[in-house]
Amino acid sequence: WWRPLNAMCLFAMGDETAAKDTVTKSQTEDPRGTSESLISMGAAGLHDFTQTPSVEGALTLAFLDRTMGSRRSELNVLDAALKKYPTDARLIVSRLNLLGDAATDLKVVVGEIDKAVAAAPDNDVVQCVAGELYDKLGAFDKALPVLHKAVHLNPKNYAARLELGNALQHEKKNPEALQEFEAIVSATPPVSSNMQALAYAGLGGVLTELKRWKEAEDALQKGMGLAPESSILLNDLAWLYATADAPIRNPEKAVELGSKAAAITRNRQPTILDTLAEAYFASGNRDKALETERRALLLAPERADLQEHLKKYEGGK
Repeated sequence: WWRPLNAMCLFAMGDETAAKDTVTKSQTEDPRGTSESLISMGAAGLHDFTQTPSVEGALTLAFLDRTMGSRRSELNVLDAALKKYPTDARLIVSRLNLLGDAATDLKVVVGEIDKAVAAAPDNDVVQCVAGELYDKLGAFDKALPVLHKAVHLNPKNYAARLELGNALQHEKKNPEALQEFEAIVSATPPVSSNMQALAYAGLGGVLTELKRWKEAEDALQKGMGLAPESSILLNDLAWLYATADAPIRNPEKAVELGSKAAAITRNRQPTILDTLAEAYFASGNRDKALETERRALLLAPERADLQEHLKKYEGGK
């Protein structure tokens, strides 16, 4: 029982990663005891929160509910806490992340994100998470303004800058997207290697769209040096080698990288399968291109770009 209690303390101190690791170890070594202790501590935590509510108590109790797989209880705790602390950024972000993970009714979720943005207009973290969720749900017109605001509020919020760069790239605003990605890779002090790798992926993607092939390859190779197993970077580099002009074009290498990205994602990512299909087609393997593109369409039948690619492969051009 002491490990779940230690996990609660670690979470309350702000070290969620260590808290999760502690619970996982406890569940591995004593599944039954851990389950019983989590239920008991959850009941005690709910009693304490009811008697003396606090933001820290609510977040710790929500962590326990999440650990036990009770998303409904987690949402109830956060809702109760937000009634007392309606503008607390930590509570708002936790609730946004929960809604994003369990999104079913997109219209309702977008409405909840709107409320969160209005509740904490001067908090860059809330604006960043809201923008990321808008992007995830396809509400790109809402994403850009809040991401711009997050960066304006805190230019060193590099998570916001990364998401803003991705949103700008989606809207074909490539010069502005380049500025955001370049700000991340040139940050002082340097950002984390994972963040840098994602920024290099963004740079490579934009430069590929601009047909600046060599610059794109250099950016993506720098990213690969930081995260050689990143499916995002593998996919982007495969797309570059499949679609670029000579001397950068390398269909065989594209197949190799695309296959690795597909294996890492267990053939469940339509975008990665689409890239692999393009690589097969570029290398002259039309049958594998058709097979792979059809598999991608099974995962995302509504995507017009995948449908167009399939027609291209069927036509052989």
